[in-house]
This record gives sequence, C-alpha cells and structure tokens, in this order.
Amino acid sequence: YQQLILSRNVTPVSWELLMAEGLTIEDLDHEEIINTGRDGVEEGHLRSPMQGKDIEYVLTKFNLLRDSKPKKAAIALFGNNVVDGYIQCTIRMARFKGVKKGAFVDKKQITANAFTILREAENFIARNTAVSATVIDGQMQRVEKAEYPYKAIREALINSLCHRDYASPGGSITLVIYDDRLELINTGLLPAGITLDQLKGDHSSHPRNPYITNVFNKRGFIEAMGMGTQAIIDACLSEGM
Repeated sequence: YQQLILSRNVTPVSWELLMAEGLTIEDLDHEEIINTGRDGVEEGHLRSPMQGKDIEYVLTKFNLLRDSKPKKAAIALFGNNVVDGYIQCTIRMARFKGVKKGAFVDKKQITANAFTILREAENFIARNTAVSATVIDGQMQRVEKAEYPYKAIREALINSLCHRDYASPGGSITLVIYDDRLELINTGLLPAGITLDQLKGDHSSHPRNPYITNVFNKRGFIEAMGMGTQAIIDACLSEGM
C-alpha cells in the first residue's frame, strides 16, 4: 500500500515521525542520549552546553518528541531493550568459511538501537577479519593494516542505519563476511532520481530518514552532504581495492 502511494507521488507519513505507541522516555537509553548531546557540542553542531540539561531537553533539540512522548525515530536511535514492534531494528551477522554460504565460523544476531548495532557490527568485523603487520625501514614499530579500510566499513554501516527502510517490519541489516569479500545488505531502494552511477560522483543528499540522519550528523559521525558513498570508494581505492 505504501509503495502504491509512493508511485502516485503522494508523500506518506514518514515512519520515523510516527509516535512510539505505548513507550515513554524511560524506554530509551539515557546514557546514549547524553553522550549524543555532548558529542554534538564538542563537534560544534550544538550550541547549548549539556551540563545540567535533562534527557527531554536533548530529545527536544533533535525533534524526537511530541508532547513529551518519543517518536519512532527516538526508538530506532536510543531504544533500550525494545523488541516488540521494532524487529526491523535488527542486524544479522555471519562469517562463513570459504567464498559462499555454508559452514559458519561465527554468527550473531541482535535487535537494538542504532548506536548499539554500530558498535556490535564493528566488533564482529574486527574479530572476523585479518590484520597484517609490516615493518618499514627506519621505524621501530610495525605498521598494522586491516583487511578492509576502517573508514569505508564505518561509512557503510552508518549508511545502512541512516538510509534503510524502517517501515518494512521484515527488513533488517545483514552483514556477511567471506574469505574474499564483505557484504552489507540493506532494506530499501535508492531515493527517486538517484542512480547507482550517480553515487560514484557528486550528488545531492536525499536521506530517507532525515531525523535519524540528523542525529548521526550532529554527533559528528557523518557529513550531511551526500558524500558517504564517495568516501567509501575513496577509502577502498587508497588501499588498492
């Protein structure tokens, strides 16, 4: 039904702006919210100092409340042990032996808020990818090099959290690591008017979830300029990939 509405160029109510029925501010991770506010101030994206400010103040600054009650964007970003009704806030991770699906080396699935998912995914990648060490002439210490560029991995993970289709209850993020590649699979199409080829060069920014994306931007995790895919490509090319 939503796809039919979209095909008729009628803008539906965004999932992230819907109210989180039955949930309150107490269902959110307060420490993560405070850290987000402090990061925003340190990055220069928020002017007001966070000292002495309460949780509701921070959420209001990000427009994540209505009548002191959380919107769904607040749950996706800061939900604390919330599963019922938000199963799409899930990441499935697997490390397979070889170059196709088969024997598991490692696997994990979690349903959590976006920042917890980001940390868990980074940890999973770190323990399931190689790090090589090179000795450079004239230097006492070895230079360690990860199998995949950290910047590219982080950009891709954040992209999957910011731009996925949260309105699809069956959708989740899938992270799969093989011997020869890493795949990050997400739910949702590209925004109208944006092609795969355009993602390789300068292009306008069309975030599917602007309120969720805004929090990542204000926290200093991403730029709000449509530069994420270029950063991924550049990071890989710089490593000869």
